[in-house]
Amino acid sequence: MQATDLTTAARVTRPFAPTGLPGLPTAPAVVAAMPGAPEVVSARLTDPGGWRDHWPAWFGGPAHRTLELTLRNPGAVPLATGSVAVTLGRDDPPTTLVATLDVGTLAPGEECTFHIPATLGAPTYGTYHVQGELADGTRVFITGTRTVPWGLVVLAALLLCWLVSPLPRVRRRRRTVTNAVPRGQ
Repeated sequence: MQATDLTTAARVTRPFAPTGLPGLPTAPAVVAAMPGAPEVVSARLTDPGGWRDHWPAWFGGPAHRTLELTLRNPGAVPLATGSVAVTLGRDDPPTTLVATLDVGTLAPGEECTFHIPATLGAPTYGTYHVQGELADGTRVFITGTRTVPWGLVVLAALLLCWLVSPLPRVRRRRRTVTNAVPRGQ
């Protein structure tokens, strides 16, 4: 038989022998307390800095983001969370370790906010996932961001317009015609 306390998420297992059913084995007495997981209030990626920090990402260079993670203890007793591993990548689940946070012990109702810098390696394009996982493998959160190298898109569009426009051909014809006519005649 198992019982779970909803305020602390602790689980206790006790032996239980039903009556009237002969020959059933009894479960051994195991007392295991499962630590509760912190509640994720918010997990989002933001763009720090101004345009001077972002221009390399416009052309596919590295992009800098900050993960703002807020955790809360929803229980009525202190919660020893331990550490949270934050991973980043294009895959789901992401595989590149960004940081390992030592959350420590959260008092009942206490919130704790972390600001974790993360760099998306070049070439940056597409969707990236960020995941937080407790030491026991429990997924705490997953969020994502999308980046498009708009500078490359604009340059490609301008180059295409220049190649398609009649202006370069008109200039070439004028030079050819003026060079063909002898001067002074």
